[in-house]
Amino acid sequence: MKYLLLIPALLSFVFCFSQNDPVAWFSFDDCSALDEMGNYSAGSIRNSIDCECGVGDNSSALDFDGSGDTLQLDGTLKALFDNDFSIAFYLWMDNVTDITSIMSIQGACANARDSAFFIRYFPNSNEVVIEMSKNFGEIISLRTELPANSCWNHILFTREGEIYSLYLNGEFIERFRFIDEVVLGQDYPFYVGVSPCVGINDQFLRGRIDEIKFYNLALKSEEQVLSVQQFPDRILTSDTTIFEGSTIELVTSPSCASGIQWRPLTGLDDPASAMPMATPFETVEYMVEFDHGICVSSDNIIVSVLSEDEIQCGNILLPKAFTPNNDGLNERFGISNT
Repeated sequence: MKYLLLIPALLSFVFCFSQNDPVAWFSFDDCSALDEMGNYSAGSIRNSIDCECGVGDNSSALDFDGSGDTLQLDGTLKALFDNDFSIAFYLWMDNVTDITSIMSIQGACANARDSAFFIRYFPNSNEVVIEMSKNFGEIISLRTELPANSCWNHILFTREGEIYSLYLNGEFIERFRFIDEVVLGQDYPFYVGVSPCVGINDQFLRGRIDEIKFYNLALKSEEQVLSVQQFPDRILTSDTTIFEGSTIELVTSPSCASGIQWRPLTGLDDPASAMPMATPFETVEYMVEFDHGICVSSDNIIVSVLSEDEIQCGNILLPKAFTPNNDGLNERFGISNT
């Protein structure tokens, strides 16, 4: 599955044009929980959480080992839930067998459904489940299954008015309409990697967290959703067509994987390179694996090969008009023949 279909020049334009700054940003690149935006107090790390490879080259993430690692965030972040908001973060789950706490704002486990927010991982279904509850009977619930070919997955949870939405790796998953307000308990701590239900229903997090960002608006357009992501371990080059005998560079995103391997080897100058040159003699679907030792991500690309003798120039079709008015119809002008 392709998550990024923008050429580099257009990608830069999107970042420049539609980037919305977060109000809080915990990158963990210095292995601390400082807010890069400077608006909130640093998070409190308990039990000496390890610092491991993050979502990109020279990036760091917090590595929770499932034995009591805890990150407590500034409690005033809870005020963001009172209005439109977005929460975005990268998640890497290790192999676990029990329901695992990822984030939580709640009181005692016995009252877990009372004015609470929590994110959990369910290993039996390989799902991340996000819930906000006003009480035991009024609950917002959104869930998504994690893909098997990704070590890192980007979770985005938003609220716009009565609409709560969930995105995974830049793709919209589902939404939930909830009319009533959810007021989180003022004394409830904001935890990452633990909840008051650990030892009862849940277990400590065993996996990695990176790039937690909070926004005081609902990210919703395609450009906004894409702008908050880095797409680790992915091919940035889109499916493409080349002439027979031509060469194309296959570009991947920054990764700190210990090994990279392309398959098949057909036409590649270096199948262990992050950016090999490809000169296939026929159409090929290449797959690349990013080996992190304990986890492997993969992605693919189709390079179609066309002989100049096969081109029917007389079949080139050009539209006579187009209407770039954002109504989704006839928005672009271009040659329709391949």
